[in-house]
Amino acid sequence: MKYLGLATLALMTGCAGAGLMPGGGAGGGGGAIKEFMVIGSSMPFEQCRAAGGLIIRDVGSPMTACDPSVKRNPVPQAALDDPLTDTDLNAALEQQDLDAVN
Repeated sequence: MKYLGLATLALMTGCAGAGLMPGGGAGGGGGAIKEFMVIGSSMPFEQCRAAGGLIIRDVGSPMTACDPSVKRNPVPQAALDDPLTDTDLNAALEQQDLDAVN
């Protein structure tokens, strides 16, 4: 009986890791709840974004992070909803930062 429980647990873990279970795994985040966090600070995400904190997001992940220790031009709120626009916008902001230094 103990082995049956362990086998079931291993099977469920494998399914969750492959994204086969609803709401589980490293899947795309299509139906997942969006999460916003600030790295190393207790300030709200929106305050960090408005202050020009670095926005960090992986493709397919529902989590978006903001690093307040890296300052740049603020990312518009609307850009956080579209991953393609966000990627292009971050590249443009990075170029602005490089141009300002040089």
